[in-house]
Amino acid sequence: MSGFMRNFDNNGVMVNAAVLHPNQGEIIFGDQSGRVRIWDLIENVAKELYVDAEETPIRSLAISRDATKLVAGNNLGSCFIWESKNGENFQPMQELIAHPENYVLKC
Repeated sequence: MSGFMRNFDNNGVMVNAAVLHPNQGEIIFGDQSGRVRIWDLIENVAKELYVDAEETPIRSLAISRDATKLVAGNNLGSCFIWESKNGENFQPMQELIAHPENYVLKC
């Protein structure tokens, strides 16, 4: 995709973490308002994966090479893990407290 460029408007909310999906057609990002979204680069649309009711900022994201696991860490030390059988349609798997009352630097 030479010369491929997209701009995404996150409504003024700062993006804190982003990872490229192994399919290279999506970017998964976490923002200051506690949302994790998947941005489809081909369709140029984003869908919500997770919204924190308390708006705790997401600090870090990681995805496995085969795209079967995705993890996000937030400012309160919580990690959220999703799984996928096919690298799409992530389903919540587990929430764990990695660092009680302390932010996660890196997943």
